[in-house]
Parts: sequence; C-alpha cells; structure tokens
Amino acid sequence: MAAELSFEQAPPLSVPLRFFFTAPLFALAAGLLLVLRGDAVFASRWTPEALALTHLLTVGMMLQVMVGALFQVLPVAAGANLWRPRVLAALVHPALTLGGIALAAGFLGAGALAFHAAIALLGTALVAVFACASAGLWHTPALGPTVWGLRAAVVALAVAAALGFALALARNGVLEPAWLALSALHQGWALGGWAGLLLAAVAWLVVPMFLLTPSYPAWFARALSIGVAVLMVAGSALWLSGWQSAEAALAIGLALAAAAFAAATLALQRRRRRKVADACLRFWQLAMASLAALAPLLAWDVAAGDPTGGALPVLVGVLALAGGFLSVMLGMLYKIVPFILWLHLRRRISRPPAMTRLVTEGRQLLHFRLHLAGVAALLVAVWLPLAAIAAGVLLALSGGLLAANLGGALKVYLAAGAGAEPARQPG
Repeated sequence: MAAELSFEQAPPLSVPLRFFFTAPLFALAAGLLLVLRGDAVFASRWTPEALALTHLLTVGMMLQVMVGALFQVLPVAAGANLWRPRVLAALVHPALTLGGIALAAGFLGAGALAFHAAIALLGTALVAVFACASAGLWHTPALGPTVWGLRAAVVALAVAAALGFALALARNGVLEPAWLALSALHQGWALGGWAGLLLAAVAWLVVPMFLLTPSYPAWFARALSIGVAVLMVAGSALWLSGWQSAEAALAIGLALAAAAFAAATLALQRRRRRKVADACLRFWQLAMASLAALAPLLAWDVAAGDPTGGALPVLVGVLALAGGFLSVMLGMLYKIVPFILWLHLRRRISRPPAMTRLVTEGRQLLHFRLHLAGVAALLVAVWLPLAAIAAGVLLALSGGLLAANLGGALKVYLAAGAGAEPARQPG
C-alpha cells in the first residue's frame, strides 16, 4: 500500500523548515512555564496555567510541525499541490506563530484582546491551510488510505478550530459560558480527529519507509480511518442531540482506536527488516506504548468517573501529548529534516554527504533519552507537583536540543552545498 512519491513536486526547502525550526521555541516556552508555575499546571487540567501549557504544546509546537509536514507531504505523497507554497507559507507561518503566543497569553491573563488576536491570527492561518489543502486533496488523482486519511484530518482540523474559537469567545465573555461545555468535543476533534487521523495517515506511508517494516494491512488502514471519522461525526451528533452517554462513548471509541493503532504498529515494528534499534524506532516505540497505556486509563476515567480526584485526566493528557504525539514528532523530524536536506543537496551537487552526517545517531539517541526522562518526570509530577520543575527543565532542554540538532543539520547542508562539485543534469 506504499504510495507513489513525487519528489519533484516537493516545495522549496524554506517552506517546511520555517515551521520545523519554530516548533522547538514553543517547547522552550512550555518548559519555562512548567518551571515557574508547575504546581498550578498539575492542580487541574482546567487551570489557566494548564490550558496555557496544553496550547503551547498543541497549537504552538505540534501544529507548527503538522502544518510544516502538510506542506511537504501533500504534494510528494498525495499529489496534492498547494497554491503558491512560498506565498502561502509566508502568510500562514507568522499568523500561526503569533496566534499561538497570543492564545497562551490569553490563558495566562493577558485579557480579551489576546483572545481576539489569537482568533484572528489562528483563524487566518487555518482558513488558508484548510482552503489550499482541501483544493489540492480534492483535485489529486491519487487514491488510497493516506489520501483519504489526510482529507479526513483536514476536515477535523477545521471542526476542532471552529470549536476552539467558540471556546475562546466564551472565555472572554462574547459568548455565553454554556458554550464552554464544548470543551470535550474540541479535545476529541483536535486530538482524536485532526492529530490522530493525521498521525495514522502519515504512518501508513512513513513507518514502512523509514522503519523498514511490512506495510499496514490495507483493510486495517481503511477501517481505522473510516471508523474514527464515523465515530467523530456520530458521537458529536449524539452529544449535540442531548444523549448523556455520548461523551463517554466517544472517549471509549477513541481509546479503542488508539489501542488498535498502537498494537498494529508495534506488531509491524517487531517484523522490521533492519534489526538495529535506532533513535527513530525508539521514539515510535515510546509513542505507541504511551497510546496503548492511555487507552484503558481513558476508559477507566469515563466508566468510574475519575476516582483519583482529578489526577487521571491529567495522566491521560501527559501520555497523549508528551508520550504519544510529541514522541512521534521528534522521531519523524529526525528522519524528515535530514531527508529533505539531503534531497535538495542531491539536486545541486554530485556527492552529497550521507543523511546520517546531518544529524548523527548519537545526538538523536541523546535526545531520545532526554525526552524519555522528561516524560517520566511529567508522569511523576501528576502525583508529586514538585517534580514539575524537573519536567520543565527537561522539556526546555529537549526544545533546545531539537533546535541545536536541526540547526546543525542545516549547517552541514550549507557547508556541503557551498564547496562541492555541481550535480550533473540529466540529458
């Protein structure tokens, strides 16, 4: 089920890199917030500090990586060319960056103006991404689970963003407080719909390619993507119609989908052709173990009504964001960034350096161990808030190391391109 890749359709190098290089800055900010206000972050998932931290990681770091990946993946893997990628990135990137900052500031008490600025900036960025990605995905002749998964993920992004804007308006008094009840749907569409479907759609392609595993069974890829999409639509409709168990059913359904995806991915990784466990594989294994662990905890939370007095939802959130999505993104950045740098070098010079020279395996493993320690500290902090200081330091170091490693890869790229023999042109 591997998709046909069209590398000649790849966007200019500066387009995805600006998003990938901005993401670590939000990890640094999130780490600093944990160091300064970790006790408030772990007091409840609804404190202003917890909401600010969550959105620094999701809207700040994760969305930067995911939008950058869309610019790279859509034309190459799905044949969905985006309208003028340089112009589009020049509009989306600053709006996304400033909007993420404004949103975190709004939660931390900057006032209604910060929320209005966040809505305007993030709205501009996401409407542009949705319109251009939808147009490309609608017109592409490519088919397959990756394309359909990307289409569903982009729709989920639009729904999650609309719900998020309504919540922001409710927080600053423009809408009635009753609108805050949409929080559960916003979380479901943002993490289960947008992030989950995008992760799965990209995994169908990159897990076999980068981790040298067999392909996912076609029936499984189709069933998971369709199942999650139907679950989100039906669950939301039932919730809006007033069915009291709709939220629980939606949460349990997403937990089962996450567990199935994790089990399938771990099974494929055990059958990989390359037996050496590199850093990318370790990041993926940590992510899948986190998703597998959160599934029963989420179901328990829904069924038992959180017998831990508020700790269980925070634990699920740590496993989903830090253990799951951030682990995958770190692992994939260490594959995607060296790969696209090498790809652009290969077009310019006759003997580009090996991809392993752009970010060495040793530096990737160092980052994996640092990230693993950070996830462990976050899990401890759920029960022992003092550990939030250590978690914040480790998260900030993780962001700094990511920026240094990506910067080092770019430095090797620039040095190789400056002094090497030009590549021969075909024909």
